Amino acid sequence: MERMLSPDYDKLIAALGLVDNETLIGFISLFKKDGEERQDLTPWYATMYVKKEFRGKGYSKLLNDTLLKEAKKLGYNRVYLKSDLNNYYEKFSAKYLEDLKSGEKLYSIDLQ
Repeated sequence: MERMLSPDYDKLIAALGLVDNETLIGFISLFKKDGEERQDLTPWYATMYVKKEFRGKGYSKLLNDTLLKEAKKLGYNRVYLKSDLNNYYEKFSAKYLEDLKSGEKLYSIDLQ
């Protein structure tokens, strides 16, 4: 897992990439803001992606767990995310908070 910190701290807090040899398998990010709604909340768990040919092998859990540990190290007690996926982020301990005007659902994940 590679860790990158952005010099543009007003937007991107951290970005993690999962690489096997020279092949990018997936990535995930932590942003201060994500969209126009609920700008009162921070940080935002965002952009988790695993390439199709690598799905079903636990890489999303690895990305998730690593990002949550990183957020905790950075001093956060909770992260927020929005998604239109049903019953996906709950497996990562996400708790539903509300429906957003965008049609997405807002979740939080408490960091232990």
